Amino acid sequence: MKLTNLLSLNRNHVIKLVVSIMFLGLVIDMGGEFGLRTILFPVCTLLLMMTHGLVFPKTWLIPFGILAVYPTISLLIGILDGAQFSIAISQYQSTVLAFVIFILISRIPYEVTMNALLYSLFTVAVLAIGLAAGLVIGVDVIIKIVQFMAEQGGGYFGERSVGIEAFIPNVYFKATLFLVPSFTIALITKRNWIAIACFLALITAVSKTGMAVTSLITLIYISRNVNRKEFIIYGTLLALAIAAVMMSPIFFLFEEISRNDSGTLNVRAGHFNSIIEVWSNNPINLLFGFGLGSTFYSSGAGKVVSNIEIDHLNVIRKYGLLWGTVFFFWVMQVAFSAIRNRQDDVRSLGWGLLVAFLVAGTNPVLISPIFFLFLFIAMNANYQISSRNSK
Repeated sequence: MKLTNLLSLNRNHVIKLVVSIMFLGLVIDMGGEFGLRTILFPVCTLLLMMTHGLVFPKTWLIPFGILAVYPTISLLIGILDGAQFSIAISQYQSTVLAFVIFILISRIPYEVTMNALLYSLFTVAVLAIGLAAGLVIGVDVIIKIVQFMAEQGGGYFGERSVGIEAFIPNVYFKATLFLVPSFTIALITKRNWIAIACFLALITAVSKTGMAVTSLITLIYISRNVNRKEFIIYGTLLALAIAAVMMSPIFFLFEEISRNDSGTLNVRAGHFNSIIEVWSNNPINLLFGFGLGSTFYSSGAGKVVSNIEIDHLNVIRKYGLLWGTVFFFWVMQVAFSAIRNRQDDVRSLGWGLLVAFLVAGTNPVLISPIFFLFLFIAMNANYQISSRNSK
C-alpha cells in the first residue's frame, strides 16, 4: 500500500473517531451540565480542523443567515427589552453552535456522521437501561452515579411515582426524545438491536410521548414494509412490549391521560392559553419575536418562564413568525427531499428528521444541537447523493 493511501486511511479513521466522540459528548451532555460538552466539543473541533480542514460549503449563506445573523438581531431585541443576559446568551449559543457544527461536518460523508449519531444515541440508550437496572437492583455505585447526575441537572434521574404507591426508576437524559427518530432510522435500515434499545430506554425514561410514537411508527412500518415472517416477528415484539408496559406501574400514566388527569397535559394547556394571550396583546411581536431570553407568565407553570413544553410555539414567540416560518420550511424541505430518495439510509434520515421535528416540539429541545445534527446530516445526504449522481 502506498504511503499516501495509508495516510489517507489513517486520516479517515481519525475523522470517524473524532466525530463519534464529539457526537457522543453532545448526546450525553446536550445541555452542558456534566461538563463533557464543554471539554469535548472544542477539542474535537480543533482535531477536525487539523485533519479535515475548514472549508465553507456552497450552501453556507442560508444557514448563516438563519442560525447566526437573525439570532444576533433577536439577541439584541431580547436584551434591549430587559431579558436576563445569561439566558439570552445561552439561547444564542444554541444556534451559533449549530452553525459551527454545520461547517464542521458538511464535507464529511453523510454515512460517517449518520452512523456516529445513531450509535451515540444507541450508547445513551444502553447507558439509560443499565442505570435503571442498577437502581432496581440497588447497586450502590449506580445509585451514587445517578444521584450525581441528578444534582448536575442534565436530565431527570431517580424515581418517579405512578399510581398511588408505586415507584419506578426514571433515567431521562435531555436528549431522550431523540431516541424516537433514532428508533425510526434503525427500524427502516433494519438495525433491530438499536431500535429495541431505544424503545427500552424510552420506557426507563417514562416518556409517554416516546413510547406512544414509537409504537405507532412500528405499526405503520409493519403494515407497509414487512413480509409475513417479519410481520410475525415485529408484531410479537411489539405485542410483548405493550403487554409489559400495561402490566407495569407505567400504565397508570396512560390511565391518567385517558381520564384527562395528567399534570403534563394540564401544564401544556396552560402554556398554550398564556402564549396566545401574549400574542393577542402584542401582535407586532408575533411577527418579529420577543427576543432571546424573553419571558412571559404562564398559567400552566404558575410563574414567569422562558421555555415551555410546546416548543414550536415557543420558538415563534422568541424568534418571531417570520423566522419560524423560514426555519420550519427549511426543515420540511430537507426532510421530504430525503424521504423521496430511493436509498433506504437517506430515506430513513428524512423520516428521522420529520419525527425529530414533531417530538422535539413536545419539550424545549427543538433548538438544540441534537436536532440540528438530524437536520444537517439529512441535508448533507441530499446534497452528496445529488453530487454523486451528477458525476
